[in-house]
Amino acid sequence: MVKKNKGLLKKIGCILISASILLTGWTFFGSSISIADGDTTIVDEVLNEDPDTTEEDVEEVAEAEETEESEDAADTSEETTTTFSTDSLELYSLPAAALGASLASTNDDGTYTADDGATYSDSSMTVLVKVPASVGSTFSVPSSVSTIKSGAFDGSNVTDLTFASDATIGTHSSWPANGTVVHAEALSSTSEVVTYFEKLIKAGRNVKILFDESSTTTYSITFEYYKDSISTANKIGTETEEYDEDDDLELPDTIKTFNSVSYNYVSGPTPDFETVTADATYSFIYTEATTYDITYNYVLQDSTGAETGTTKTEIVKVVEGETPSMPATTKTFDGTTYTYVSGPTPTFAAATANAEYSFVYKASSSQDDPTPTPSTPTYTVTIKGNFYENDGTTYIGERTITSYTQEAGKVITAPTVDGYTAFGTTTYTVTASNSQTATFTYKKTTASSSSTKKFKVTVYDVFYDQTMTKKIETKTRQTDTYSQGDTFSYDPKTYSGYEYVSAENQSGTVNADRTVTFKYKATTASGKTTSNSKYSVTAGANQKVPSNVGTVTITCDGPLDKIVAIKVDGVTLAQNQFTVESGSTILTLTASYVSSLSAGDHVVRFEYTDGWAETLLTITGKTTTTVTYKVSSDGSISSGHTKDTTPTTADGFDSRYLLCLAIFLLGAGTILFSKQKKLEAILAGDRDDE
Repeated sequence: MVKKNKGLLKKIGCILISASILLTGWTFFGSSISIADGDTTIVDEVLNEDPDTTEEDVEEVAEAEETEESEDAADTSEETTTTFSTDSLELYSLPAAALGASLASTNDDGTYTADDGATYSDSSMTVLVKVPASVGSTFSVPSSVSTIKSGAFDGSNVTDLTFASDATIGTHSSWPANGTVVHAEALSSTSEVVTYFEKLIKAGRNVKILFDESSTTTYSITFEYYKDSISTANKIGTETEEYDEDDDLELPDTIKTFNSVSYNYVSGPTPDFETVTADATYSFIYTEATTYDITYNYVLQDSTGAETGTTKTEIVKVVEGETPSMPATTKTFDGTTYTYVSGPTPTFAAATANAEYSFVYKASSSQDDPTPTPSTPTYTVTIKGNFYENDGTTYIGERTITSYTQEAGKVITAPTVDGYTAFGTTTYTVTASNSQTATFTYKKTTASSSSTKKFKVTVYDVFYDQTMTKKIETKTRQTDTYSQGDTFSYDPKTYSGYEYVSAENQSGTVNADRTVTFKYKATTASGKTTSNSKYSVTAGANQKVPSNVGTVTITCDGPLDKIVAIKVDGVTLAQNQFTVESGSTILTLTASYVSSLSAGDHVVRFEYTDGWAETLLTITGKTTTTVTYKVSSDGSISSGHTKDTTPTTADGFDSRYLLCLAIFLLGAGTILFSKQKKLEAILAGDRDDE
């Protein structure tokens, strides 16, 4: 019985060892090698020895391998595991266009589902059939689409729709929802798209259409004013206004004030007004107006309404024929604030002679000090200059020099301007009125030299919506030429429906071409909605790329010499984050900047001096490549690849080898245990070694 049991242990040990050898062979021949590289293009491919091998061929090879393993397990146990170096493997990648196309598919009914998630009649994408809810709230209709079928957007969630080209739109029962914004900047106001949505708006649907009106050309119209006759010496002022092409010009006011002197319109314009088709200059003749001193007498009351016996006087000048205007409702005299009670007495009448009017004002609080220290009112005077060449007749331009706050009656002398000398009237007496302007004339102290560098200063007026988040329009107000070292200063203008917000480079010294920008915001929601996106992205629009794709190139049809900034999500890019080159504007985002962008949609904006263009850049995150190779029974791999005998690293180790080793050791231990008694006897000398 003992021998029988020992024989049984030997058999069990041999079976275990054989099983471990068979399992090792099966593990090796049934395994494959996977290589992942986080920085390669997405691709999955299986490389066989014969590219024409079918699934049946593969099954036959597998059956043959299993037969060989079962017939010769001992030989298999002597084989070694073979690993492959990633350096010796050929990696195949697909172009970006092919990757994008791989997301699209042709459906069983012949329709075509594109990368954007929408369904089209076929792969030409000329007829849009359906936009499902899964597309989201934003959708861009491809430029290839000429027809949008009825109900295509019914059931969708699209509330922000962009058109790159005109298209015919069928009827919809439940779309668009109220609040939908339609971007039709690339289209005209008479396009089919705009007409379609305008009809919905008239029917009561709350839809906002943004279409391009920026194609309207604007021109600078200069009004020159002369005293009594048109000559350089009699020039008293200049105004420049921006008009749209084909606009009708409007005559200036019949009464104008220059250098605190009032003038009446006499004749003009010269030449006659014409419809605006180009920059133009018109001249007008004014004559100095007759003015009268209008005296305002303020009868003061204390806080109880009792007259104090004090009357304050203010003198204002009024042009003949004009009616004096009411004074402010609150006035301050000797440190006390008074509020208007009644007046004027007599009733205001058009000025035909010097006149006096009386007003009653009441103190807002009683005076603790019966004899307060008198306070003399002051008035603000803006100092401007008309600048000429050294001959005193060649006009250069007008600009603001400085401002003063002075008491009435004070005399201001023309301030010093480097490189210029004041001539003509060089003093100004402050009057008792606010917002005064004193203008002096200057001429260059030296003759102009052709070697003196000339630079241009361009003034822009930029208009935004009420929230200052959307730019509506940019207007070029004027461009002036200065010599190097000249100083410049400009003031904001008044525009109907807008209020001034801020300025950039409002004043300074000229040492290069400069730009001055004034920003305005709409005062009402009904302000202009004109978009100035006159340019378009012609290549690389709406790209979807992984963050490790490298550089990204986008082309816009705007001229390179007008580019102002490149912005992503409203942030101006630094110079080391992109490059631009001509043709028209070819933008290349650097690889490091692209990799820094978060996964998701980003708005890329080309900002020009006279317009802009935007497109979407979608970052999908890093990708990996998995390449699978078939290993033949003889240990070889696909043709063209070499075997690498480098030992397998921990990253490629198959845990099943541990199971094989455990079974092998268990079998060997069982055999050794069956020999234990024999070994003990030999060691004790009781038996021989037979």
